[in-house]
Amino acid sequence: MEKYNYKNTKEVICIASNKVYIKLEKKVSITSDTSLKISDIAKVIADDILKKEIEEIKIYDIGKQEKSLHSVDIVDVINKIRNVHPEVDIESIGEQDIVIEYLNGEKRPSKMWEFVKIVFVCLTIFFGASVAIMTFHTDVAMTEVHQQIYKMLTGNSIQKPYIIQIPYSIGLAVGIIVFFNHFWLKFKNSPTPLEVEIDKYQDELYKCTVEKIKKRNLG
Repeated sequence: MEKYNYKNTKEVICIASNKVYIKLEKKVSITSDTSLKISDIAKVIADDILKKEIEEIKIYDIGKQEKSLHSVDIVDVINKIRNVHPEVDIESIGEQDIVIEYLNGEKRPSKMWEFVKIVFVCLTIFFGASVAIMTFHTDVAMTEVHQQIYKMLTGNSIQKPYIIQIPYSIGLAVGIIVFFNHFWLKFKNSPTPLEVEIDKYQDELYKCTVEKIKKRNLG
């Protein structure tokens, strides 16, 4: 009969129970609480009792001030945990820095105001894009091109070859819809080019914000 080494088993269980995984968020926004705990800025994976104790550790105190931006480094988080639990083995699986936006009791705008802003931006983009397309067509003399194509196909010359212009306009609209893939009907599950660009912008904004806060803190 195989014998088990219970001593080694207990050591393995002990090691596993001391393992802590920390995942910092990229950004959090707070409106009232100025004393932040680890649970406010990060996700903790550990044994239940240890997890609760770690989540209650105070990590940052904003203090009484106006609307502002702050950042916390993962090193600061690890040091705070080890001050309370020096025996734990901590591994970071998230961001290296987190941006904390303090709104000082500021309320979020109403949904109606958000809707008005969205409609305004959509109309601005729509009419701006329309003018850009019309200007492009004027620069390349698209009307004359359609007239030439109509003459090549039929042998007749007309001022307004609608039989070519209408399908061209429909194809232009369909091409934009298919390319951006951001309308009511989703043709595929992959992100749209617009979503990719927005994600890149957010990543660059996050990096720039962290660097700016660090420079400000250094003096």
